[in-house]
Amino acid sequence: MRIFTKPASIALLAMFAFVMPLNAAKPDKDFNAIKAKVIAPLLNATVDEAVVQRIVETFNVRDSIWPGINYQDLSTTGYEHRQHMSNMYRLAQAYEIKGNKFYKDKKVKKVLDVALAYWVDHNYIHDNWHSNQITNPNTLTNMLLIMGKDMDKTLEPQVFKMAQEGNLNAWGARQSGDRIMIATIQAHWQLYANDVEGFEKTIDVIEREMKIVTGERGMQIDKTFHHRDDGVDNTTSYGNGKYMSCFADWAALTAGTRFAFDESQVKLAIDYYLDGLLPRMVYGAVEGIGIKNRSISSRGSANVNTTGIYDSSVARKLASLTDYRHDELMDNIRYRSGEKLTPKSFAKFFWYGAIFVIQRPNWYSTVRMFSSRNASTEQGYNGNGIQTHFRGDGTNYLSKTGYEHNPIIPYQDWTMIPGTTEPRIPELPQPHSKYLQKFGFNDYAGAVTDGMYGAVGFDFISTLYNVAARKSWFFFDEQYVCLGAGIWCYEDYPVATTVEQVSLNGDVVICDEGGKKTLGRGEHAPATIKWALHNGVGYIFPKEAKVGVLNDECQGSWWDLDHTSTTPKDIVKGDIFKIWIDHGNRSGSSSPRLKGDYQYVVMPYADANSVQKAYDNPDVTILSNTRDLQAVKNEKLGIAYAVLYKAGEIKVNDWFSIGLDTPGIVMVKYSGRDIKEVHVSDPTYANRTTNLVINGKRTAVELPSGDMAGSSIKVEL
Repeated sequence: MRIFTKPASIALLAMFAFVMPLNAAKPDKDFNAIKAKVIAPLLNATVDEAVVQRIVETFNVRDSIWPGINYQDLSTTGYEHRQHMSNMYRLAQAYEIKGNKFYKDKKVKKVLDVALAYWVDHNYIHDNWHSNQITNPNTLTNMLLIMGKDMDKTLEPQVFKMAQEGNLNAWGARQSGDRIMIATIQAHWQLYANDVEGFEKTIDVIEREMKIVTGERGMQIDKTFHHRDDGVDNTTSYGNGKYMSCFADWAALTAGTRFAFDESQVKLAIDYYLDGLLPRMVYGAVEGIGIKNRSISSRGSANVNTTGIYDSSVARKLASLTDYRHDELMDNIRYRSGEKLTPKSFAKFFWYGAIFVIQRPNWYSTVRMFSSRNASTEQGYNGNGIQTHFRGDGTNYLSKTGYEHNPIIPYQDWTMIPGTTEPRIPELPQPHSKYLQKFGFNDYAGAVTDGMYGAVGFDFISTLYNVAARKSWFFFDEQYVCLGAGIWCYEDYPVATTVEQVSLNGDVVICDEGGKKTLGRGEHAPATIKWALHNGVGYIFPKEAKVGVLNDECQGSWWDLDHTSTTPKDIVKGDIFKIWIDHGNRSGSSSPRLKGDYQYVVMPYADANSVQKAYDNPDVTILSNTRDLQAVKNEKLGIAYAVLYKAGEIKVNDWFSIGLDTPGIVMVKYSGRDIKEVHVSDPTYANRTTNLVINGKRTAVELPSGDMAGSSIKVEL
């Protein structure tokens, strides 16, 4: 590890001289080895000869442009200039990569030089800073590395200067997922310029970005990644594609050289990868649909036609550096490579992300919330994410494959996100993007867990509409229970709790007073049913409720979600299964009418017989579902949970009762009369102590505080 007298701050970064070094230190063996490793994959890419042929043939030599690109629109929703940049990069690859028919082709070189001269002359500045400081400098730097001595000498100085817009003094290089990306660009053009001294300083910045900065932009103590100061969980977006990937790249590139990263930094990166990133992915391989932010509205990142399984490159790089947690990394590599492994069971609450995740060998589920500490959703930057109003409102997704929700993204009903209780408004507004993101009114949003099981509590008040509910989820091995109480609404629309909305796959079977039946296609008006079954998932309604079902074709478009200029506006159709509990409406009343409550049980793997059996002889018992206390037990497992919105106590069985003297969530594991374990958390993050109440007897509990506030603690009885 390199030692410098000053930290990697703006003061240090200002010392970087962003010019072609005239008297640079002579590149040594280590520097040259890293440079070769960086260039090698750029020259090992596959050249699509048909695409290159089209790029060459459609180029307008007289005007130096490609027809069809709008060169006038520099707005955040436009900027089709990226296609001009992409075309140039493809031409550079085709000219330099051996084995394709355009290798050293003079016509390709001429088109590239003319197109590049046009870009240098115009130097288009996008309204989105990211293009100016990351996207374009990254592409231009890679072109310089690819072309080397073949770069036009009259253009090289200007291209190099434009590449240097990606530098650590730039505004975008603030602490976040962007700093490490910009540092990567800077390191690349320093390699091109043989700037050994500057490169060494930049590598040090990259190494030291792997750090815990709780309360700031970056990695939090619970391995949540915050890209901004809004408290929104960005772990699988900025915290993966930029932060984790760039660090792993450089850790591997510098290994075995004098630039090598300190092992402590590598170990922290592995902890972040295994404890932060992987739990947010279905079986550690597919990004959880409930974790996604505005990227869910992008056609390019929705993984509609693929499994969406991440490759194992990051894990392989980390595993090559140390033996630390090596077996866990290798398991992830094998699973992502297609080897049949049984996914591990766990439960985890990220208290800085307000996200709970649980996994069993054949299912995975998430609960996502917001509070006064973290905003409801990511802002809809650059024209996308404009239908994500309810994505943080207590969403609860169930996945068995990891991609069963992806196909419906362009045509789903965005007012009915699984798990949420919302007014059924005819159409979501599409105002300025900042309207989407607001901090919550309440503190109460949290979970308790022992690492294997868990329960979640959420005092929900919508930031957009006059609707509220107290919502909770209780997780076991073969089912989980969803409760809601104290639902009220001022809006003149019906209120519904969405149980599921997913791609339709096979028959929908329900059971009502008339017995079991298979539903025909269509939308079925809310009616009293006992249970429903679709695609091997059972939905049980222990208390009488009006349940609506849709199993039919729906339509929409990507343009409804993303207003960037290249987004297609054509209609997309597909089949959806949607099931919801109808709470009615307030019928013009001048005061909020209480809508009662809801309760349902989800069985991730079921058939008609097992659902009927669970309905007739349930393993789970709902002990309470009121505004003040929601509680559930599973006698078979010997687990009881209580979500308390104020101090209270609940009788679990004939032998004991449990409670707290403050708002909180408590989990008890028991066998007969013996209490084996107790775990407690404070979803308000405000209390420092509480009293655990068992059969009226109080035990003082010191709750986690500071950076750990909101996490669970095991009580020593």
